[in-house]
Amino acid sequence: MAERYGAQKSLPDPSSPSCCFNTQESPQERLQKVPAPTKCRGQGIKLLIYTAVDKSHKRLTLSQPTEFLAGTGRDQLSEILGAAEIRKISAGQIILREGTPPAHLFLLKSGRAKFYRLTRSGGEVLLSLLAPGDAFALGTLLARHVPYIGTAETTRDSELLVWEQARIRRLAQKYPRLAQNALGIVLRYLAGHFDRLFDLVACTASERLARVVLHLGKETGIVVPAGVEIAVTNEELAAQANVSAFTVSRFLNRWARTGALVKSRGKVFIHSPEKLIGPG
Repeated sequence: MAERYGAQKSLPDPSSPSCCFNTQESPQERLQKVPAPTKCRGQGIKLLIYTAVDKSHKRLTLSQPTEFLAGTGRDQLSEILGAAEIRKISAGQIILREGTPPAHLFLLKSGRAKFYRLTRSGGEVLLSLLAPGDAFALGTLLARHVPYIGTAETTRDSELLVWEQARIRRLAQKYPRLAQNALGIVLRYLAGHFDRLFDLVACTASERLARVVLHLGKETGIVVPAGVEIAVTNEELAAQANVSAFTVSRFLNRWARTGALVKSRGKVFIHSPEKLIGPG
């Protein structure tokens, strides 16, 4: 049997005397000592590295943590992954559109995407940033057709696993763990939106932005020589933290002067995450 996903590990409180930051540690190690606003998808979870062969005999490899396939064994994974098709989509392309009937369930294998709704004037309201391992369009599993609740669009060249609705519904009926995992993902998304509403009332602008940066670092960060890299724009940070893009720029510049991070076009490099904690 394939290894199961491990249990979620709790993060220590940086305000506690037992949790001190060691400047000799890497930015990634120090980042793990900073509590995230919500549970981190990858924290304490082993990477799923599995290869299946689809009908076209192409090798299908999934090497990112994903809640949707958690708890499934080797034979089940082979059948589930074998039922998916691979789609390569360039940056800036629509994956699914708000209000259209559900036809497919998607899992982002590589790349990046955003999930948003449009205002009457055509502006985007960002709901979520999607990273490798994220499953979306989970309403496809329902017997009653529920239109897509938002629009998903790639922000980088991406590769997705795509299941046709009838096929993934049959698999979910055969393997109830898939439906259980889907419910867990929905509850996590819901908790994340509750946190954003709470932070809007209880936290300052700098606190909200710091929590978003730390959360993205833990969830999607890539270790590079300059620190922990997250691919995000000022506008995306602004939408997640409920502040203006000008406010994001102001605080990022302030944190850059303290050595907490470095900002470049479309990227943030977290160097000293502990310096993001404190009065704004």
